[in-house]
Amino acid sequence: MVLICDAGTTGCDWLLLNQDGNKEINRFHNPGINPTYQSSSAIHSSLLSNEDLIKVSNEIQEIYFFGSGCGMPASQEKVHMVLKDIFANTMHINVKGDVEGAVYASVSGPGVVGILGTGSNICYYDGAQIHLKIPSLGFHIMDQGSGNAIGRRLLQAFYFNQMPEDIKTLFSSTYNLEIERVKKDLYSVENVSRYMAGYARFLFDNKDHDYLRSLLKECLEDYFNTSVNAYLNEAKKTSLNMVGSIAHLSKGIISELCNSHGIQVGNIVAHPIDRLAEQLSLYRIIS
Repeated sequence: MVLICDAGTTGCDWLLLNQDGNKEINRFHNPGINPTYQSSSAIHSSLLSNEDLIKVSNEIQEIYFFGSGCGMPASQEKVHMVLKDIFANTMHINVKGDVEGAVYASVSGPGVVGILGTGSNICYYDGAQIHLKIPSLGFHIMDQGSGNAIGRRLLQAFYFNQMPEDIKTLFSSTYNLEIERVKKDLYSVENVSRYMAGYARFLFDNKDHDYLRSLLKECLEDYFNTSVNAYLNEAKKTSLNMVGSIAHLSKGIISELCNSHGIQVGNIVAHPIDRLAEQLSLYRIIS
């Protein structure tokens, strides 16, 4: 059987197909994986916690894993070794970054492809090769427009007393925002990016409020002014395609920003896993 994974920092979607790759057998989900922040043992433990996935581990012949933090050879090797240990009978394991997965999931020809999920990224696909103009330096410096960036902006607005009183009251009743608790979480949780992105849910649960819609637009403008701007010429000649939950939930504002920049909106894909299954023959050939 063939196993495909779309692994984000917050969650992993797995799709099990028959050996021909044309029939879905099962789906699995487990917490996010990112080798940049997690040790091999932590990734190993996360996978072992999914009992349904482990039940079929000896029947998997091929694995295609597209993941956040898997853009560099060292990270790819880390994930590869964990997968090989758990899926011992697997004959072929291919680990690629989330950018490759986003391209396969959103375009069939040239286009700019962006990611807005827990983190953010962007590239240009010329129809044959992926071009990266911007190094990915992680959530400390980059990740504009992402769930992590939105969560950080919400916390800043709360503690700087920038929120309207009604939103501040609602925000504080939704989360435990005692300062010592928040500071402890910020410096002790395994994955700070995922922790910060957890606050972004509040914005989308209350997205009709003018203040929160304005805050979301500011975060997306940051993404356009930095990440998209680096590929502006390519985007104007082709299209801007987006992958990820934040992109899907923000597609109205993304369309507005594309129009203001003279960019055609391409595909906006919330969950890439189904498209990755449809495109299996493409990366199966070139792996």
